[in-house]
Amino acid sequence: MLLLWRSLFDVCAHPVQVDDEDSCYQLAAATCDPCDVFDANEVISSALKHTAQIKSSYAGLSKCQPLGMKKVRSEGLLNRLGFPAMRKCWSLSEKVGEPQSIKEPSADTIGEVSAALRAGRVLEARRKMLRMEDVQRDCVARSLPCREQVKRIGSRFEDSLPELVVDGGNDWVTSRDSEAAFRLRDGEVKLVFTIDIEDCSPVLLLAALCEYDLSKSYNPDILEAEAVQHDGADSIWRVVKKSKWSGMLEDNIRYLSAIDALDESEPSLWVSLYAHCGMSDLDAADQETHGFRLPPPKPDCSRSWSSRSTFSIRPMPSKGCDCRWPSTGCRLTTSVITRPSKSSCSTIQLSPTWAIRRLLCGEVDGFSTLLRKHIAECSELNDRIRTSPRASFYEQVQERVTMKRLFLLPPPHNHDAKQRVHASVNKGQSALLRRRMQGICTLLRNCTCIMRTGYLEDPGSSVSQQKDSAVVGVVSRRWRRKKCSQKSLSEWSGNNLRFAILPGSQWGSQSNYFESCQPAATSANPDPNRVLHCPPVEHGINWEAFLRSVCEKCPVGKPCNFSPEDEGLQIAAKAVAGEDQPAFVCISGLLSAMIVVAQYYLVKSPPEDLKGFLSQATSLSPFPFSTKQYTLYANMVPVRLMTCDVDAANRGDLQNVFVPRVHIEDSGLCGMSFSDDLLVRRCRSQRNNAGHVQRDDVTDFLSDITCPDFSGLSIDQALSAKIQKYNQRAEGMQCQDSRGMWNDEMSDLHKCILVTVGHLMNFRPGQLVLDWGSGCGHKLSWAKMLFDVNGLGLDIMGPAVAWAKDHSAGKFCHADGRDLSWVPDNMFDHVISYAAIYHLAKEDQCHAGIQLVKKLKIGGRAFLGWNHGPVMNNWEWLGCFKHSRAYMEELHGPGTTGVEVDFQALEDAYLFPPNAHVMEHKRSFLFQYPAYSIFLTRLA
Repeated sequence: MLLLWRSLFDVCAHPVQVDDEDSCYQLAAATCDPCDVFDANEVISSALKHTAQIKSSYAGLSKCQPLGMKKVRSEGLLNRLGFPAMRKCWSLSEKVGEPQSIKEPSADTIGEVSAALRAGRVLEARRKMLRMEDVQRDCVARSLPCREQVKRIGSRFEDSLPELVVDGGNDWVTSRDSEAAFRLRDGEVKLVFTIDIEDCSPVLLLAALCEYDLSKSYNPDILEAEAVQHDGADSIWRVVKKSKWSGMLEDNIRYLSAIDALDESEPSLWVSLYAHCGMSDLDAADQETHGFRLPPPKPDCSRSWSSRSTFSIRPMPSKGCDCRWPSTGCRLTTSVITRPSKSSCSTIQLSPTWAIRRLLCGEVDGFSTLLRKHIAECSELNDRIRTSPRASFYEQVQERVTMKRLFLLPPPHNHDAKQRVHASVNKGQSALLRRRMQGICTLLRNCTCIMRTGYLEDPGSSVSQQKDSAVVGVVSRRWRRKKCSQKSLSEWSGNNLRFAILPGSQWGSQSNYFESCQPAATSANPDPNRVLHCPPVEHGINWEAFLRSVCEKCPVGKPCNFSPEDEGLQIAAKAVAGEDQPAFVCISGLLSAMIVVAQYYLVKSPPEDLKGFLSQATSLSPFPFSTKQYTLYANMVPVRLMTCDVDAANRGDLQNVFVPRVHIEDSGLCGMSFSDDLLVRRCRSQRNNAGHVQRDDVTDFLSDITCPDFSGLSIDQALSAKIQKYNQRAEGMQCQDSRGMWNDEMSDLHKCILVTVGHLMNFRPGQLVLDWGSGCGHKLSWAKMLFDVNGLGLDIMGPAVAWAKDHSAGKFCHADGRDLSWVPDNMFDHVISYAAIYHLAKEDQCHAGIQLVKKLKIGGRAFLGWNHGPVMNNWEWLGCFKHSRAYMEELHGPGTTGVEVDFQALEDAYLFPPNAHVMEHKRSFLFQYPAYSIFLTRLA
């Protein structure tokens, strides 16, 4: 399939210049045979199926600068499920004569429990564990570390079901509309109510309930809330609140558990805040639960174990219908149970019903108003979906919500568009065939053909002739309306559907885009000589409104500037997450919607057969997009969302700067595993507390540097052979995924290297750094983002430099690093080079190293990493600097280099990883012998 895509777009690799309005609708044939045909069934089917994999969460729609990004959680939970303990337990069973017919469970069985628990489907995990026990595998089940957690949450879920229901007792006090009820029985107060929240994402509401430290916005009784332990969707919180009944302060410890219960008989998302029964039984001097020692209550605070709250999120029924249709809103049912003091209970019992009802309505209305306001206005809530310890849970829930289709995103304003489209579609196989053919023919504007209303419509043909044959006509400067292929109707509707393609316009200049960025003219009977454009409305999607929005909000080659309420963003989300995944005629619009969605939502990696297509710069004109933007937005993180230099982000200097979506604290292979949030906060603290290098002319320094003319340089054959594979990777758009210039996904380790070196060399805001062999520029972008240093990067690979100029922070030059005469001396605070200089011959390495030191100020430091001992060992490097302190102490030789340095060499195995055990990991080869690093400090 991947080869098919490559063949498909190789044929269409020739741009066309548009000279006049008529030729705008013509396709240049160039060297392409107009009758080349390709089996397109599988291609178009894969493209449409991919839309079902989009996962949405309002993650990127923050109104402020969030201090956090999505955590990429490890998938290695299966390795921590105690499989050795299971085998040991089984061995003991064999010794006591257990029947040999009982088989040890496979890793797949344990993995299913693990995966269900990790995704928040605790009830599914519990059922699987119970089945394991039913087949006499209780030994295995008891060995699972998650056993207590699964059973505790599952039991709490079962206990909460009757709590969410108003039973038939006559001691209930209900509101007039019966949406809220209150009861006092056996010293326990129970409040149950239901509210509908329109145009609300279920994941956003779920996050509002789970991110409990933000709940002060809608629960004024809470004074403080602090998470003391996290385990995915199960966490422990310390909550300081004012008791509603006594007015006293309480310092409570509560579990907060969330469940994806979408597979249950009553599909819902479930959240509960409760105290585990074992908590209150622990001795005050030794209160420990879930591996966490409970802190004593704060002074003047009591501790209660009785109150609990439960929330159930379900689709909001459509008006006049109580069935579970896909909903654009959420119905939230809440149960709050407390045990007030005896005096408070007496006061409630003596109160008249009307007073309790008024109090009840006030409580429910107040909570409903504040919660809606919190969801609508709390910008940090959107960030938490990506940055909190529950980010992976939110992501998987959103995928399940989309798959189950119980909820829909808020629809576009044109509600009756879908009905109009359905009414206009002809019935029968002919209409289905026409839509299939139109969808294929308009896959891309630069790979398209003309459909004459789906069938042959020559003036002399009869109606029966039109039904008996199907034709795809193509228009070009060389061949006009040439019939490429003619098949019978049965052949077209069979499994071997084929179509003809011709080259069209490639990713062009900005002026061409803005000129063509207008809604396409459409009519019921389109001109057969014109390329078929997007219909105005299709399957409820208003393509005209979407095109108008992207023309206004999306500059060419840059991110869009949508807000959550923008019509274009809503249309894109609905098109990509579509109800029934219909076959769109407007494929270019659908792909453009995917690009828009990737900028504001978390999306999956595309299937293998689409990766080759989406990593090419194919124009989606008249939409101002190139297909390569999809992988950019899907795999990378905008630096402007979280950076030390907020002023630069506000000015728009970092608008189009991206770094791989990786986190060193999740890699397990980095000894200096600081989070992005901490590094940015630390950097901002330096800026605000006299730790910033006051240098207003940094931009002038970099802009004054003129990059050399690379066209006149020649590269020797040996070096050219070494860098060939890196050029191929850059041309394959690896710069915009976590591989970069490497064969494997290792960007998290390269980020670890940059952070480690930045700390060891004491990067400070405002300093200048030179990156020799900068590649895609990721390290300079991280340096700007986390340390606020400004950089100059140079590399011999043209495609990598071109990408860095567009999407990395700093200035980048395409140059041969063996000649640095064009770079000013005594200018930079730091020099870095990783896995680059070892490609040179020994003499060139020595010469380049001396030049790099000369670019440093006195006292500046250089890092030359991933040197290889067999290529050039540290003693040979030491000989390059005759004035280095280490060299003079050992050999007392005179120097001729004109620089004096302090020289240090250290094996990477002792520099970057946290311990020796991780060196067994297959990705740790980056740190293994014979790799070593050199640190140089310029002394003179």
